[in-house]
Amino acid sequence: MTLIDVINQLGDLNNDDTIYAEKPWTPDSEVVIETEPDDGGVPDQAAKMNAEYFIEIFLAKEFLEGWLSSLDQKPSLKDQCSRLIKYAENDA
Repeated sequence: MTLIDVINQLGDLNNDDTIYAEKPWTPDSEVVIETEPDDGGVPDQAAKMNAEYFIEIFLAKEFLEGWLSSLDQKPSLKDQCSRLIKYAENDA
């Protein structure tokens, strides 16, 4: 699964899970969606593919919903993904 796939399916994902993605973060980055471990580390599956913490599902949903509500037209999935990457890198 890629980051853009996650954006496409975001509404169906569990708010309690976290996205871990391979760097550099792009729409085509491979991702793992898992529950964050109690110790705050990276889940085993994410560690095996060198994925790093990206953002929690609930934060991604809140951010994109807020951003989209301020726009006149809905941007493409790629544009939504790029904007979420910028948010995760700079603000999350």
